[in-house]
Amino acid sequence: MALSVGVVSIEYLDEPQSPVSDFLKHLSMNLFLGLENGECWGGSWEGNAFLEFGRDALVESAELWCDDGGIDDSDRAALLAWITALPWRNGYIMLHLG
Repeated sequence: MALSVGVVSIEYLDEPQSPVSDFLKHLSMNLFLGLENGECWGGSWEGNAFLEFGRDALVESAELWCDDGGIDDSDRAALLAWITALPWRNGYIMLHLG
């Protein structure tokens, strides 16, 4: 059995404004927001969460949140632009929400 070892390094981003902050707060309480395809994993404790997403899975989560919340087109575009601008590595990102 192989053992994977990774080093987690956190680069804190500027505090996002709404709708990004609203989406992330919702995500931290609903960790997998409709994702059954295995493109997300993580966990949470005491108001903190670590979540790793594939790019498509995070976009899918954001789109679902926008659809469910009746988010207007301009806020949807702002959220998706924020997601696109994240420092992706090989199509994946790990977020610390706290």
